[in-house]
Amino acid sequence: MNRKLTVTAVVLCSILSVALAATAVWQNDVHGSRLDDAESHATIAASIESGEAEGAQAGALLREYVETGDSALLVELQAHTDAGVRHLTAAVSAAGGDSNGFLDTGTQFVQTAGQVIALRQGGDIAGAAAALEALAPQFEAFIAAQNQFTAAEQAEAAALRSDADTAETNTLWLAVLSGAFGICALLAGVVTLRRGSAQRSLDTVPSV
Repeated sequence: MNRKLTVTAVVLCSILSVALAATAVWQNDVHGSRLDDAESHATIAASIESGEAEGAQAGALLREYVETGDSALLVELQAHTDAGVRHLTAAVSAAGGDSNGFLDTGTQFVQTAGQVIALRQGGDIAGAAAALEALAPQFEAFIAAQNQFTAAEQAEAAALRSDADTAETNTLWLAVLSGAFGICALLAGVVTLRRGSAQRSLDTVPSV
């Protein structure tokens, strides 16, 4: 009876060890997957923030140009505008779509900025200033929408990192438990073999 219990223990411990090891491998995959997803959302948020910074700089330069008419500002303005578009395009590409219409809105701002510049170059300072002021509320709304989107992406990245940390902890404990049950199976197997060997030895002792 004891031998049967020991054999049963070997089988159960072996099954549990294998099952826990398989689950540990799965949790490790979850850990890696969640980290990759978190990095993706964080990258999107960072690209949006970089685009905002470039756009804000371009907006400040546009205002300065309207006020001063210094054409030297236009080169730097164009550089910041191009950089902002690149960052925004990268964010949309990483997100797999532009459901908020950020690229279209950004393109409209670039076109409007070009009209403001044309008015100022044509000597219509008042018209350029008026067009710039009309653009300001729309630009602020655009920035607010991007900030909201960025906050959501950052929150999602944080949640995914938390999930990854949980999966990592689960992997560790599952690996420990798998090892423990594996050791139990090994010890029970050794006990079974020794009992079998001892029984065979008794069976070979000649009777008096």
